[in-house]
Amino acid sequence: MLAQTAPGLEDSGILGEFLQIMENAPIVPRALRPVQRMLVRAAVDMTPEPVRSFASLRGHGLGPGQRALVRSMGRLARWMPWPGLPPPQARARMRGAPQG
Repeated sequence: MLAQTAPGLEDSGILGEFLQIMENAPIVPRALRPVQRMLVRAAVDMTPEPVRSFASLRGHGLGPGQRALVRSMGRLARWMPWPGLPPPQARARMRGAPQG
């Protein structure tokens, strides 16, 4: 689907503003804001080309050490027992999904 829509996509300064808002919004407690910023950068890293190469997104991805840390956090999140987190919610949905 991205390949079909890519020719019509345009870079915009709004992307940079959006990233700044997401990195600094009080979504998590202040002590966890560095983690929030890193996860926003991980989202940029996961964005497929050609979008990731937009000028407004360049330099907003993860560094090599941060990539390893985010991967480790993802592995640990699978085992967190908090039902409000996305991994437990996904497991609950999959348990209720019809087999076929």
